[in-house]
Amino acid sequence: MSGGLSLLEAVRRGRYSACLAATYALDFPFYEELLLRRLAAQGVTHHLLFADQARVREALLARPPRLLGTHYTLAPMHLARGAFHPKVVLLLGEEHGLLALGSANLTAAGFGHNLEVSALARFSPEARGEHALFAQAFAAFTTWLSDFGAALPAAISELLDATHTLCPWLAETPTPAPDPSAAFFASSASRAPLWEQVEGALPQRVATVRALAPYFDDALGFLATLAERSASPPVIGIQPDQALINPSALADPRFRLADVSALPALGERARFAHAKAIALDGPDASTHLLVGSANLSRPAWLLAPPQGNAEAVMLLGGEAARAASERLGLGALDTAPTPDALSASAPGTSAADVAGVSMLVLPCSHASGLEIPLPPGSGQACAYYPGQGGQGGQGGGAEQLAPQRRGDALHLAHTVLRRGEVVHVAIDGALRLLVCPLFVDLVREHARSGAAREIRQVLSRLRDEEPALASLFEFLERALAESDDAPTVAALDALPREASATAEPGDVRGPLVAPADVAARERLARSRAHARGESTLSSLLSALIDQAGGSTGGFSPTARDSAAVTEDALANAGDEATEDAPIADAQAPGEQAAEARRRALCARKLATLATRLQTAFADRADRRSPPARRVQQAAVALGTLRLLHRLDAACVGREQLEAITRLALPAVFSEEQRPGPLAKEETPATEGYAQAAALALWALYTLGASLRDKPPLSTDPALAAAAHWENAALLFLGQRLNADPAIALAAGRLLGEGDAPGADWLHQQRAACQGLASGGSLGGYELLRQTSGALWGVCLGIERDGGSVRLASIATPEVSTRRFRAEALEPITPPTDSGDAP
Repeated sequence: MSGGLSLLEAVRRGRYSACLAATYALDFPFYEELLLRRLAAQGVTHHLLFADQARVREALLARPPRLLGTHYTLAPMHLARGAFHPKVVLLLGEEHGLLALGSANLTAAGFGHNLEVSALARFSPEARGEHALFAQAFAAFTTWLSDFGAALPAAISELLDATHTLCPWLAETPTPAPDPSAAFFASSASRAPLWEQVEGALPQRVATVRALAPYFDDALGFLATLAERSASPPVIGIQPDQALINPSALADPRFRLADVSALPALGERARFAHAKAIALDGPDASTHLLVGSANLSRPAWLLAPPQGNAEAVMLLGGEAARAASERLGLGALDTAPTPDALSASAPGTSAADVAGVSMLVLPCSHASGLEIPLPPGSGQACAYYPGQGGQGGQGGGAEQLAPQRRGDALHLAHTVLRRGEVVHVAIDGALRLLVCPLFVDLVREHARSGAAREIRQVLSRLRDEEPALASLFEFLERALAESDDAPTVAALDALPREASATAEPGDVRGPLVAPADVAARERLARSRAHARGESTLSSLLSALIDQAGGSTGGFSPTARDSAAVTEDALANAGDEATEDAPIADAQAPGEQAAEARRRALCARKLATLATRLQTAFADRADRRSPPARRVQQAAVALGTLRLLHRLDAACVGREQLEAITRLALPAVFSEEQRPGPLAKEETPATEGYAQAAALALWALYTLGASLRDKPPLSTDPALAAAAHWENAALLFLGQRLNADPAIALAAGRLLGEGDAPGADWLHQQRAACQGLASGGSLGGYELLRQTSGALWGVCLGIERDGGSVRLASIATPEVSTRRFRAEALEPITPPTDSGDAP
């Protein structure tokens, strides 16, 4: 409960899916880059963060967020006069729970430098005695949202309720413990003041009171309340140069102030004692200990909002209270000296200027964009993202967003919004609004249960220093072995689409972004699939598609913590080695051993994956395997390769990449398939089809493939066959890249973001294929087109033999050619030059 508590170390001991947190002060970079990332690495992806609205407003301007409204939901709590002051972390899973309640804010100081006190409780199938504590804590979040979140989107309440789907035990009626050692108390606008709730559980009269806190009310009202209950003057521990207390307290006979600077818990270095604790010893040697967020002040204990604060404390009794009090060293207060003087001054105001600046949390979606209400009668308004280093000003490289003015509102299309960042709104040239977009569809995904939830956790655990690859492969093998009767992803071609290209004719470097209708079809297809319920394979594919872009969702799998904190778990929060991943070189240093273990595991598992795919695709010829399923299998296999390659390129060897690529392509593609807009029956056009094509392009790029001249006759037959297959694959995919917007969109995500060489290679393939279609040449090959239309686009003729022509084909690398009747094929000739213009 005290000293040495490591929340992140505690997380590793349970399997959690959701995190509800409450804090007064907030440091966005610390929360996002340390806590959120570490929790996500342990599979916790559903996050709701409650914080005091005034402190949130300051934090938004001082150190703005990058993942807000996408990776977690922020719920600013608005109190008219008091403060939203609880410090609670509630971790919840299907069968486990972890409750941490104390004095630490979600800041680097709270988790590192300060002396803080927290109480910790656990729930598991083997230890259900603390069930009531978790029910009380969850009820407090529900009450706070109702009392202080009236202006927040209704979706936040829905997201809070969705926590029950991830931890069904939370909705059960707790079984009363025979001798409860702890109780949870929280104050709110609709509840009684904190002391009124707690005092009934305390002895009417106690022998001694020892307390610790940094802040007090000026009239010393709550200290007087403690003195009335104690047979001897309470001993109040303070830091003379830090505590904010009326100097008259030094001479007040009702209590004695004690200098806590010598407490063992403070250690050798100077630390700010931000802890809040009250130990009450009864005349019968019983002990009660209160720890939590409440300072020894009247607004914290004796008043309820709106005059007072919202707070949360835990009351410990019996042996738990006695042991915790001893660990805190509160007994040392009895002999600690009384301070000679008090020198603390009131804290300064925040550096961020928040006067006249309001904040809003508003729902945002792809369909409706973001609608920002303005104060009635507002003058000229503009929306923007501030430049680097600014505190909300429009200077320093601010990005103007050009919203549409609709009466007393601004409308922003979703395409201009940066996910995770705060929109600033100036009215008549002055900053007036901070708008936090809540991407409801994204955060709802984090609350899903079932296969989609499990794979999200598996992928999240890849972000740690030693990624959980064994979990990924276990899930992958299960997905590939799933019954063919499982639901599949919705077909894109069931939705309206137009035959439009991604670039104007002749513009071979046109944008790798498909028209908006293509992206809309993708989203609609995915939402329909979720509504029906996806199979494990579909869920894995959807998750890989979500991770297709160059970003890793704000987290870096190899990033090191930069915050100056003392959390002991940060050095060893990676996954433990599994039996399935033996260390290849036991003599290697730590990091080398981890790399060797990871690469050995990948080599073994990818070989198994290739064998499994070979078996799965063996029935392609007689079409016993559903086309959509083959597409998903291929896309998942290639998507997994790319995920591992991004994590550590050495995890994916060239032979493994070649083997799986050459298995996957023939299983999904054939020259008879036309681009999506031109054919519906011939093409297994699931959402994964475009993704499979894009992943195949990525694999060929990674292998260094390019269109090359026909190999000479003296070339080894196996090498010649491989060259013919590679050319056929590039030509097939390049033509569909130019003709199918969905493939162009998916390929742009994979190769066009964050990798200039990949984008250049992709544009080169587009240019080369457009050139061949226009009558260009590829040394040694004859460019042909079938007159009957069975084969779509340009084909590569290798040689003529009597009345037939042998064509390069993507069928398989071993059988890399197909024969067609010569009369069914016609050569492609370059357009004739009509001469100079008159």
